[in-house]
Amino acid sequence: MSSPLAVATIGVNTIPASSYSATLTHAIQIADQITRRHAASTNWSSWHTWDYIRRNPKPSPSAIWEAIHPFATCVGFSTAVAASLRASYSSTPGLIHLADQVHTMASWELDPACPEEGERPRHCVAAVLTAEACLLVDLVYEPIVMVIPAGEAHETMPYITMSGRLGKRMLFYDGHELEMANLKRENARRDLFRVIAPDEALRSISTVTSTAMRPGTRIPTNKVVIIRGMVDEPPVKIPSTQLGDRVWMITTCRLQVDFWKRQLTLQIPLEDWLLKERNSQYHWIKGHRMFRKMSDAVANLVIELPACRADLEGQEDLRILTDVASCLGLPAGEMGRIVDSVYEVWEEC
Repeated sequence: MSSPLAVATIGVNTIPASSYSATLTHAIQIADQITRRHAASTNWSSWHTWDYIRRNPKPSPSAIWEAIHPFATCVGFSTAVAASLRASYSSTPGLIHLADQVHTMASWELDPACPEEGERPRHCVAAVLTAEACLLVDLVYEPIVMVIPAGEAHETMPYITMSGRLGKRMLFYDGHELEMANLKRENARRDLFRVIAPDEALRSISTVTSTAMRPGTRIPTNKVVIIRGMVDEPPVKIPSTQLGDRVWMITTCRLQVDFWKRQLTLQIPLEDWLLKERNSQYHWIKGHRMFRKMSDAVANLVIELPACRADLEGQEDLRILTDVASCLGLPAGEMGRIVDSVYEVWEEC
């Protein structure tokens, strides 16, 4: 299958004129260039993080993110972006002092399902806190730098969950502290960000999440791979960020791995990919048994793997899922590794 996505080249960064000081404006321009480069070269994946940690129970930040590149989670994104920001600022006249103000930060949150466990770090970002504004890089939510003026708030671009619902976050900066609220929650509380070292973020966020098991079992919780890509026309239904002239970044697909059910779910754009006239050769998927329309924006393709690994041979549904995922940017060979991991988990129980 050849790729049906219209691929575009990332645009040159431009920052509109603002009331910020010349120093901060220069810092923003550099931060945005770095953010876009990292966004264009990495994808979010709790599966790859889990897969590495299960084989290397005490990972180091330098080893894990290099080993699983181009995949990472918020901790890997933030570690890499913060290092790039520090290196750039420290070598730029007039911005050297900002290098020490670049931090990896974690939001301390309650798990609504287990409030008795109290707060713990759950999400990581790279940030520069100044009196004028907060320069925030959070590649989970936006592929460009977010600038939050002191005393103001910023609403992230929406994202689509596996259930097809829209979600978003609200960020608040008072000139000293950065907070975040999940707007999906009925009573959205503000979670405070605190400075965290990359190795501590790896231990307390990535490792804790990766080693979580389904209650009462030795089966890992669900893992997800999210692929982003660039297109040359504005999407109609799915959230996007315009990066330049005729360049938009979108989430091209999400793959959820449910080890307990031995189930794979691939979420794909509906109107912005499958239903496009130029992709008419794929329209038959709408009538396939794996097809589930989740909203006007996305559909899920769901398959259940056979209980026995030997029965995989000749599985047409898996072949279709693999081909579609490849069209939407999942690197060759990754689906096979993911499927193998499902059987390995059950064989180890």
